[in-house]
Amino acid sequence: MKRPRKLAADRARRFCAALATETRDRPNWWVSIQTVADRLGMPGDDAVELADDCAREGLVMHDQSQHTAADRREAVRPHSVTLAGPGWALVREKQQ
Repeated sequence: MKRPRKLAADRARRFCAALATETRDRPNWWVSIQTVADRLGMPGDDAVELADDCAREGLVMHDQSQHTAADRREAVRPHSVTLAGPGWALVREKQQ
């Protein structure tokens, strides 16, 4: 079993800020994880891992957690992501 990694606050903040930019600060807008990866200049696989870490922390929601049956979640990688309330708070906190 894979052990969950501790999510670094700066990585989470950067991911959430990039996602907020891509959604143009519109709540409940979904963006592909690859689009966020491109904005951050990181490989798509790394962005998927980061999105999953952020989802575990409650900062974002991704389509895997929303639309995939629980017994298939390990086999299906997320594709799209949106900011959750705590993710918006993290972005707003940095802006002030």
